[in-house]
Amino acid sequence: MPSPWQVECLLIRMDSLRNEILRVKNKDRPYTETDIVYDSLVAVIKSRHDMVTKAQKLYAAKGTLIPQSVFNHRAKDLETIFKFFSYTDRVDSPRIPFEVLRSLSWVANDLFGEKCYAVVRLEPEYNYAILSCRREFERNGWGQYWQYAPEEDTRASGSSDRKAAPNVLLLGFPSPDAGSTLVHALAAHEFGHEFAHKWNDDLTEVREQVVSEVKSFYNTVLQDYTSGIFRRQEGESQDDVSEKARKYLLALIESISSSWLKEIFSDLAAARLVGPAFLAAFDRIIIGHGKGSEKYPPASLRRSLVRRYLEKLLPQVISDPTWAQLFDNSALVDLPSDELFRVMQQVFDGVIDKLIPILNRIPSPLTRLKANELSDLLETMEEHIDNLAPPSVPLSVGDKLPDTEKFWLLVFVAWHYRLSDRFDELRRLCGDDTDSARAEEILGNLLLHSLQSLELRARWHEAMNQKRSNVH
Repeated sequence: MPSPWQVECLLIRMDSLRNEILRVKNKDRPYTETDIVYDSLVAVIKSRHDMVTKAQKLYAAKGTLIPQSVFNHRAKDLETIFKFFSYTDRVDSPRIPFEVLRSLSWVANDLFGEKCYAVVRLEPEYNYAILSCRREFERNGWGQYWQYAPEEDTRASGSSDRKAAPNVLLLGFPSPDAGSTLVHALAAHEFGHEFAHKWNDDLTEVREQVVSEVKSFYNTVLQDYTSGIFRRQEGESQDDVSEKARKYLLALIESISSSWLKEIFSDLAAARLVGPAFLAAFDRIIIGHGKGSEKYPPASLRRSLVRRYLEKLLPQVISDPTWAQLFDNSALVDLPSDELFRVMQQVFDGVIDKLIPILNRIPSPLTRLKANELSDLLETMEEHIDNLAPPSVPLSVGDKLPDTEKFWLLVFVAWHYRLSDRFDELRRLCGDDTDSARAEEILGNLLLHSLQSLELRARWHEAMNQKRSNVH
């Protein structure tokens, strides 16, 4: 059992972390959106502090010490709170293009039907990720502490009722790409993870089908897979060892299937939103063709599935030679040496048709436009980029597409331009046809200006409509 001194130290650590969170919250910084996270974390710490204090008094009245299991549980809570706080303790840097945040928040609001704030931090690892803070709270069992909107939101609405707090999406991307707008095509993949969470029941059905198919290989290909994992111990029969190995393998199949399915679904969701542009941004982060792991499917499989999905969904896009360089090696499957991964790859190779009914729920500008309409619009928008004009100008006329879908179309067009011969002309215009950095910065600024223009225009229309409804 923990000594009274150890319990006291745990309470002091809780107070210390609470004070540090409040210090970060109250310092001068460009973001205030994370105040929701800080306030919620403080509430979690208070609840755990109260739990320990009450347990201390309860067991003291019984003349005994707090059980080790209770102490360990609260200490683990503190570690988890600290880890979560580390995601948000530094989200401000002058190198980060803050301008894109409002646009990403606006698009997320529309996609998920809830108010979202987007904030960013530089990742120490070379990775791009979006973390839903509210969903992470729910996963940790803290959902009840994420329940109220900031007081200023309540006052602005003119209501005395406290509202449910908006979600906070924490974007992390590599420090070297902090100034890149094009890399935000990967947001489509990360938003795919949010859709996967939203439609978890549907994906669970698909996962069960996948697991069933993988298990069918057990008596043939995978039977020998576990033979070297477990050795018979003294007192164990060979049947006991085989059963232990079988249970281990089935649990591993369940875990890998779940992880791979979420990643592949998110890949295909990204392809639905921005087409092959997702792979162009993906190549900036994932260098080469990884053989895969328990968490991530092989890069060659992911690329192949995106290509085949786009062949079904957007044949006119996938046939465009500009995108060909992204798929040149997609037919060269880099098979993993692990026998289980080979079986998993074989089964997942046929998962597209199972996912299409779910993916069709995601609105896509590329499917909403006819082939000739998309081609003509692409040409017009790229002509604007040639003349250093924002490519959003052609989108300001007509209501063929909802404004939020135009966001993804702009990302698609910007990457198409980046990979086309027209980009070479832009490099020469910059005075250096060997260095892409300056030309890509210009292209990124034009994209950023366009995304901001779309968002401001949509918010203005929303405000005007709200004003008219209030008059009536």
